[in-house]
Amino acid sequence: MSNTIGLSAITRSRDSFNQKLTDEDGNIGIGSRKFLQGWMNAYLAWVKKHSA
Repeated sequence: MSNTIGLSAITRSRDSFNQKLTDEDGNIGIGSRKFLQGWMNAYLAWVKKHSA
């Protein structure tokens, strides 16, 4: 079974990530933090599903 993401979804994700990448203090911006957390959660679920 293939697990693919459409190009438009990748583009939206990239644009979301680029918006407010960091805050004034150089920390990861709130929008980027939410994006990264969601990505990591999805990746971890994929790894668990496909591991022995």
